[in-house]
This record gives sequence, structure tokens and C-alpha cells, in this order.
Amino acid sequence: MRHLGRASPRARWAARAVRAAGGSPRWLVTGGAPCKTVASGTKIGFLSDVEGNIRYWNRFISRSRVLRRDPVSKELELVDGTELVYGGDTVDRGPGDMRVQRELINLKEKYPDRVHFILGNRDINKLRYICELHPDFLRQNEIPGVYWRRDLPDSPRDMAGRLKWMLQNTMGCPNTYEFRRQEIAETTGKDFMEVTDEEIVKSFTDSIEREGTLWRYLSYGHLAFRMNDILFVHGGVCDLSLGYVPDKNKEIHGDVAEGLGSRTVSQWVHDLEAFKQAEMKEMDSNRDSIVAWSQEGGYGSEAYGGRLMQYGMGRLPRPNRQTDGFKTRSVVYNDFLEGGNPVFPSKAVTEALSSNGIHRIASGHKPHGDSPVFIRCPHTDLLITTADTSYANNTIYKGDENTKSNPPTARGTPSSFWPTPPLPVDPRGDLCAVEVIFTVQEDGRTSVCAHGNLSSGERVLARAGGSGDIEGTGADYWIGRETSTGWWVKGRVLPPLEDTDSSSSWVDEALSSSSSSSSSYIIIIIIIIIPSHATLLAHLTAKSHSLTPDRPDFKVRRLIPVIAKRAVGPFVFVDHFGPVDVGASNSMDVGPHPHIGISTLTYLLSGAIVHRDSTGADATILPGEVNWMTAGKGVVHSERGNEALGQIKPDADGKKMLHGMQCWVGLPKEQEDIHPSFHHIDHHQTLDVSENLRELGEVSGRLIVGRIPGSPEVEGIPHHWPMFMLDIELAKTSSVAIPIDENHELGVYVVQGRVASGSEEATLDVGDASIYTHEGKAKGAQSVRVKTLGEHARVVVFGGLPFPEIKLEPFGSMPCFLSVSSLCLVSGNFFFGFFVVHPSSLVMVSGRFLMGMK
Repeated sequence: MRHLGRASPRARWAARAVRAAGGSPRWLVTGGAPCKTVASGTKIGFLSDVEGNIRYWNRFISRSRVLRRDPVSKELELVDGTELVYGGDTVDRGPGDMRVQRELINLKEKYPDRVHFILGNRDINKLRYICELHPDFLRQNEIPGVYWRRDLPDSPRDMAGRLKWMLQNTMGCPNTYEFRRQEIAETTGKDFMEVTDEEIVKSFTDSIEREGTLWRYLSYGHLAFRMNDILFVHGGVCDLSLGYVPDKNKEIHGDVAEGLGSRTVSQWVHDLEAFKQAEMKEMDSNRDSIVAWSQEGGYGSEAYGGRLMQYGMGRLPRPNRQTDGFKTRSVVYNDFLEGGNPVFPSKAVTEALSSNGIHRIASGHKPHGDSPVFIRCPHTDLLITTADTSYANNTIYKGDENTKSNPPTARGTPSSFWPTPPLPVDPRGDLCAVEVIFTVQEDGRTSVCAHGNLSSGERVLARAGGSGDIEGTGADYWIGRETSTGWWVKGRVLPPLEDTDSSSSWVDEALSSSSSSSSSYIIIIIIIIIPSHATLLAHLTAKSHSLTPDRPDFKVRRLIPVIAKRAVGPFVFVDHFGPVDVGASNSMDVGPHPHIGISTLTYLLSGAIVHRDSTGADATILPGEVNWMTAGKGVVHSERGNEALGQIKPDADGKKMLHGMQCWVGLPKEQEDIHPSFHHIDHHQTLDVSENLRELGEVSGRLIVGRIPGSPEVEGIPHHWPMFMLDIELAKTSSVAIPIDENHELGVYVVQGRVASGSEEATLDVGDASIYTHEGKAKGAQSVRVKTLGEHARVVVFGGLPFPEIKLEPFGSMPCFLSVSSLCLVSGNFFFGFFVVHPSSLVMVSGRFLMGMK
């Protein structure tokens, strides 16, 4: 293992000062014991997954019954007789990372025995900064990618470029860098664009220094924390994670449940604490190591702190880089939701927890609506609360008969306090803030209540009862249960109060009442857990033909247009070519030919192609890159595969494979005669939306053009109609939920493997597609679920707002385009000779110029 240099002067000075004082370094102070018992009457506030959303953080505090701000100093205080547990994920998705962490740390150090932190995956993965932003690491000859994204090209070598690459491609937070720029601007009084890259990078590297807020949060935090009958974790507890503690002597930790064995839950929690502290100490003592855990991963990595970073991941590395790795046996990355539906832990887990006095689990990690989800486990008194509301603004409200959408004030409009586009609007909206409070009863067990405001502004109240009330009574009987019609009850809704101060009485009454029935509440609101599914339009199978007579093995599959579906959104032609071994000299070679009145989109999965056109463009497209050509009045282009053979990297079998998609996208009639143009974007300009899509397992999702609900727009492609295209890879036993906007269409096309698509779980093989629509009957985004069927799979998803007219391309939508442009074809071959660009202008392009184009 390689080490470089000595500790920094600041670190050496700090260590000397501590030794001189006869104490331990402050950065080695822990968060205290991971198990605690508190007296009856104590109220325990629970909050999770703020993720740097400073507006939500301040709004939550203003409505909390556990936290308050001093009216003069504005510092946070803990209400007497209360405890606070923060459930993890402090950073990444808002312009408040530094402020949220700083206030949490100050609160912990003010009330060290009453404030408790849980570590989330977004907290743990920031340990990578120590090595991967080290100047000596960046000076290496090669900087490989990460084990869970082996398709990524080498990252930039400068520190700002590397940091952006890490955040966007490997941490699922493409906007965090600019969010930090926004936060520095707000806290220093600078203009947004005056904040330099150097300031941004320094804020990240400072946070992980020994006195930095992120390092201190990690030092204080627990992987699991027990208080009375509550087990707090970030994600969830399952058969594989219960009782498990990583062993550095085992590289592969398979899917065999070991359970608690002879230990108690409290002993297991203490073992996890010892594991975490050992990893932190090891990493702190070796800050100059440049062995990056992320490159190979696993529990057997030589990288310091690597076992803790692996424990915070969803899956282990793929053995031999060929098959899917095991799911990580972690309480950080598991959860109690699948496809948006509550999932009960196994009988073995519930019995083990119950026999150890655990009757409540509190977690976050996976977003769900704008209020916490309660899950009452059958045949037991175990009650699970999962409280991540980070996508509250996307909530869809349903009643028995009527559907209502969030009011405009809840939709998260840009403001001076939230970054303006291209950064996204606040995903929590302007009104949502719900607090979970556990109250310790006389027998030491706890009751639980959730109170606050939904994204609609209405108040929500959920009381789940306490000991002696396992089955529940009265109005609260249904909270945390599924109805016979498949709906899940999350809480009761009351009208909003104009004066927020007047809400104190109803909250206090709810917390102090031992009865779960009350006639003062207006209705029981039943909120659907099952996501709103898009409507199936058609199942299609692409028709296959050979590219040329001399290459019968070079298959091109055309999905649309067909009689059943002429277009999907603005996509009027969708072609899938390859995968094919192009060998040493026989790749795709298409000479100059025309297009009018459309745009073309080329996206490569493997291989390389040289593009040239009459606008003067000359570009080589590589895997993960996009060519976007707008024909408009008329353009001629060629696509030469043979010229790019030298840039194709052979696969494991030594073959040079070419594989990709080419689509024709309609232009609105009023823009069919715009000037032609060409745009190329590389892989780094597409957006990592894996976290937006992931439901289960290892997923890699790239937004390559347009936008989807919950994501910003891909920059650099000037499309003229609402649209999108996604490239999604799914490991074995993985699934995604693909959002679709109101009145839009969406196609799921399989390019590798086999998947089940939609609520009907139709089986799709390579070349198959399912087409869906959001008819607009329900407001807000709907979703299409795609899951693998026993093997790695890859799908291309495309769509947008339906096009108002059928295209007749390659010659546009107007009949005159067809008649005039047909002069460009000779004997069924591509363009040769003179080319009439547009029928209204009769502009002629020299045949000699076009003949000279390669």
C-alpha cells in the first residue's frame, strides 16, 4: 500500500496541542454509546434525509415540538424532556449542505447525550473525498473509474473536474456542485457567478478534514442506534443484515442469513459501532494513502476505511467483473419499500426483534410521498416508520371519487433562495414538513405520532397507539394497514391553519392523548402506496433487416413507424442497429444522403462512427455520446464506420462491436424550415438519473436528451418539442420506476437481456417494446415499472408529448416536401446530384460540393 508525505501542518499542530493538554483528539470523539434507555414521558423526535434542503430544514424547525430556535441568538435548542435522532443523509440535494451539517454538529456538541446521528449512504460515501481528491491521487498516470460503473471513461485530472465527475457520475447528485456555489453565494453575500471553482472545491475538502463538519458528523454517527424499544437505522433490517458485521478477512459476503446467533440486538448494535469506529480511526491515521477503494470495492480492499464505504453501498462488486455481485448485507441501503409498496420483514426478523424487546423501527432512505409511512407487521407488535419525504412535491392525492393536485404554492417555484434553472426547483415544495415523535410510556415502550403539513398545506396527523394497543382502536386502527381494496392508510388530514402558532394546541393534544379515537378529525384520508401506473397502448416487436446485401449479419431493427403506432411522442422512426462485429474493415458505411424537416438522434452503446454533414460538422461519436442533427430546410450527411475502426476498443473476446440507436424526431410545422444545425455532446454532458429511477438493486440510468419528472434538462441539445431518451442498465434482480409526465407517451425498448414491463409485467426480449401513455386523468407524474428477469438487461426508453401530425420523413410533413425531395433519389439509392433544399425557395446546392463530401 502506498503512502505519500506526512500529515498536514494543521493536523500535526492540532495533534500536538491535544497531546499537550493530555486529551484525545476531538475528531476521535464518538457519538456515545449506541444503546440508551430514557424515562417515561420523554419525547423522541425523528427526522431523516434533509439532504441539504435548507428551506425544508428551517420549515421543519419552525413546526417541531422537539427543536426550537432561540429568538435572539437564532441558535438551535432542544426542548426540555426530549431527545433528537437524525436518521442520516445530510447532504447532496439542496443549497444548504454546510449549514444543515453545522447546525446539527452544534446541537450535538451542546446536547451530547440527547442528540444522536445515524449514518446514511450519502454521508458515508463522502469518505471517498479523502483519497480521490488528494493531489497525489490526481497526479497518477491513470485514474480508473469505479467498480459499479465500469463503463465510465477516465475522469478529469484537475480537482474541480474530478469532483464534478464524482458527484454527477458516481454519487447520484449531478446538481450538488452548483448547489454548493449557491450556498457559498448566499452565506458570503457574493453573486452566484462570482463564486470560484477553487472556493467550491475547498468547501468540500475542508468538510472532510478532522475539524470539518462532515468528518465530525461521521465521527458522531452510528450505523444503528437503540433507544428503549426503538431501533433506528438509515435503511432497513432484513434477513441478510440482521446480526451481520463485515469481516475484513472475507472478500465475498454472500446471501446466507446468519442472524443474531447467541448475541442480543444490543450486542449486535455495539458490534456495528466498534466496526464503524475502527474504520474511521484507520482512515484518519492514513489520510495520505492514494489507494482508492471505489476502483475495486469489496470488503477485502487494501484501501483504508474501505469496509465502511462498502457497507454503505447497495451491492458488492461483480465477481470477476462478469456476473452480478451480492446485495450488500447492510442496514444502510436496505429498506421496507418495493415498487412504492410497503414490504413486511420476514417472520424470522420480526420474531428475533420482538424477543429482544424491539417493537419499533425508525428509518428513512427511500422517498415516499409527503408524509411518513407506517407499517404494522402482521401477527406481531412491530411497527415500522419510514420517514423520507424528499420528493414530497411529486405526491399525487387521491380520494374515493375525486383527484386533486398540489396547489401552485406547493409546486416548488424558483426563488431568490432556491437556485434558478438549470438547477431544479425544490423537490419538497413550499409547505411540506412532517415530524415523527415517539413518546415513552410508563412501561418503557413507545407510542408514535406524526404531525405537520402535507405539500398541499393541509395538516396531517397519524397516531399508531402504544403498548396494550397492538391492534389499535377507533379512527387510528387503520393507520399503517392495507385496506381490502389495496390502499394503505398513512394518516388523517385536517384543513390548514392560517396561523401556524395556533397549531400548538392540536399537536400537544395529539401527543398527550392515550386514546387513538377522536371525533374532532374531519376525515380519514387513504393514500395510495402503489404508484400511479401509466396506461399500456401497445406491445411491438421491431422488424429486422440487413443493412446491406453484402452484410447479412449486420441487422437493423425498425420499431416504428408501424400501423399500430406511427410515432411515440415526437419519435417518428426508431432504429436499433447491431450489436455486430465490424472486424478490421467492414463497418457501417453510409454515404451522403439528405434529410428535410426533422431532427436525427444517434446514440452509441458500443463502437465508433464518423459523422460529416453539409453544415461543416465533422465529429466522431463514441459510446455514451449523442449526435443531434436538425435538418430543417435541408441537410446532407454521411456516416462512416470504417474510418472510426481504430477508435473502437475490442471487447473481452477481442471483437470490435458496433451497437446503437438512431431515431428521427419530428419538428413542429412552423420550424420545419429552420436552418440546419449539428450538435454533439459527450458522456459527461448526459445526466446520471440512477437515483431518480432505482427501485431495487443495482441500476445505472443516463438521461441523454430532454428531461423527465424530477430531473433537470440535458444541456447542449436544442430540441423543439417536449421529449426525452434514457439509457438504463439493470443488474440481475433489479427494477426501476420510470416517471412519465401528464399527457405524454413513453416507449420501453430492450437492447439487451429480458425484462418485465409495466403493471401487467409483460415479458420483453431484445427487439420488443411496450408503449405507454399518461392520459392526464390523474394529475402529476405516473410511472412505468421495469424489472429484470434473471439476467443483466439494458433498455432504451424514449417518448414525449404526442406529435400533432404524422411525419412523412425523410421529406417532412407537407406533401410538397415529398414530391420535390423525391428528386434527390436515384434508383432507390441515397442522394446523388443536385438537391432541392426547400420547395418555397428552390435553393440549389452544388452537386460538386456534395459529391466532394466524404
